[in-house]
Amino acid sequence: MQSDSSNLNGNRPSPSYRHLAWAGLFMLCGLCSLIYLGSDRRRVIGQPVIDLDLPPLVHAENGFQPEQAKGKLVLLHFWGPWCPPCRSEYPEIQKLADQYADGRSVRIASISCAATAPDDVAQLRQSTLDFLGDTTPQHPVYCDPVEYSRIRIAKILGQRGFSYPTTILLDRQGQILDYWTRPTQPGELDRAIRSATGTARAAR
Repeated sequence: MQSDSSNLNGNRPSPSYRHLAWAGLFMLCGLCSLIYLGSDRRRVIGQPVIDLDLPPLVHAENGFQPEQAKGKLVLLHFWGPWCPPCRSEYPEIQKLADQYADGRSVRIASISCAATAPDDVAQLRQSTLDFLGDTTPQHPVYCDPVEYSRIRIAKILGQRGFSYPTTILLDRQGQILDYWTRPTQPGELDRAIRSATGTARAAR
């Protein structure tokens, strides 16, 4: 029987660096993604948001249009009572609505959306009321029955679909100051608003 001379000589196959090459490739792809997302975000910031169709759903007599709130900051919050992350985040939206209830410098627009389109407004109204329960004070909630506003927003954000929740902060000229296509952390939106109104230092 012949012995394995490589083993007898203590030689081993050269270690493969293929996994290092793959790791480098993944890191490069991740870096490119961050660069792309950063450039995409810069493209979105400053875009005007106009001509939305947000009729009243609950606790509101009239619809909402950002153009009517010129000179104020506007927070547009798209959510759904069927969406677990939305339900978890909504107490933060309620706090902001309480905090800025006078509407003098900031308007909070809560837009409840159904899981499928077009929205069944009657069913959406009931499910929204069921979720809100007996919360007080009761703030206006709007809707987007045929996805007109969501389609416009998705186009501005460069998205093929629409993420829930989606929150957009508009400056006093109705242009996008910041936006989130994910659930926010506690206090994150309030800090963004305070920063925009120049009250961040006073609130510390």
